[in-house]
Amino acid sequence: MSGENIVNKKVILLYLVNHSSDLTHHQLMTASLNTFYMDYFTFSDLSQELIRDGLLYLAQRKGETQTDAAGQPIMRYSITESGKQVLAALEHTIPIPVQRNLRQAVAEIGDAARHEESVTADYSPSITQGWQVELTHRDKGTILMQISVNVPQEQLAKQICENWLNDTENLYPTLLRFLTEGQ
Repeated sequence: MSGENIVNKKVILLYLVNHSSDLTHHQLMTASLNTFYMDYFTFSDLSQELIRDGLLYLAQRKGETQTDAAGQPIMRYSITESGKQVLAALEHTIPIPVQRNLRQAVAEIGDAARHEESVTADYSPSITQGWQVELTHRDKGTILMQISVNVPQEQLAKQICENWLNDTENLYPTLLRFLTEGQ
């Protein structure tokens, strides 16, 4: 494989991660293969090289609700600032037919995300004091409920997040009923 060919394939991976947020390994692999520009083994080698070179990273997100077959939270790709700089410099080198396939792949990833239901919960130290808790329930891209609350203790913030993630199907309608009907 020529050096230019390898560079183009790496740029394709950077493009996909940059234009599609929070891709899992499976989603990035599928989108890459759908470009018809690389096979599985090339994807595996190049994605690892991009991580090793600090252009992409693969990490578990705080509050991740999806799990893999082993029950572990899934890992998601992100592009680094260095990766964005490389992409900006080399994006124009992607062949025109591949650019069309990439735009289609990004659109399909976005369509799939809009059809998913997702529940997120996260907490972080508050700017003022205590802990800021962010809870979200989405369905097909629409935010059904988004709650932001400040609590005094980290343990309480953690418990709120765990309860939201574990029991959204009961908490969401109960909160909605209290908000619309009162007690």
